[in-house]
Amino acid sequence: MAFHYENAPITEALIDIRVQLRTAGLHTLESIHERIKTHYPGKTKRDYVEGVFSAGEAIGASAKRTTIGFAFSSEDGKQIVQARLDGFTFSRLRPYGSWPQLQDEGRRFWDIYREMVVPVKVTRVAVRYINQIDIPLQQLDYKEYFRTTPEVSPDLPQGLSGFFMQLQFPQADFDGQFGPDSSGCSAAWREPALGNPRS
Repeated sequence: MAFHYENAPITEALIDIRVQLRTAGLHTLESIHERIKTHYPGKTKRDYVEGVFSAGEAIGASAKRTTIGFAFSSEDGKQIVQARLDGFTFSRLRPYGSWPQLQDEGRRFWDIYREMVVPVKVTRVAVRYINQIDIPLQQLDYKEYFRTTPEVSPDLPQGLSGFFMQLQFPQADFDGQFGPDSSGCSAAWREPALGNPRS
């Protein structure tokens, strides 16, 4: 059953598609901006930074920055399209609307990306929601706020001040949906409890 919350705690929702390219370069990725700049005027480079550290008799460090694509943002900065050499991402920042809105806008830009760079194949498809739920208390029963929480042994103190939990669920109904090699699909649920960023 689907629910729609008027004040959803979603801080970011995104659709991410990883691909293999044959010949498209940065110039092709940058030219995508001409197709969408009326509603997405912002443009920044997306860089990949790689660092190497060495120890022993010769101690040193080096870093290399490589441009791998571009990010195009809407006037209010709430929607961002990333066109990279390794794939495409469409993200929506708070306030979040609905899945149909995210899906339709994401598909529109994916069609443009696919038309212009002509990927050889899709290697990964992901949808991610990042939620932030502010709870004012330090000591509390998390089960009052979340339906899925860690189960603490009765031999341990019951007052949790924080936790990080990850669950992974097989999604067999998606196997084969994205090609003959698209088996092993799964859904991951990550639930951390963090300190108050305002404190």
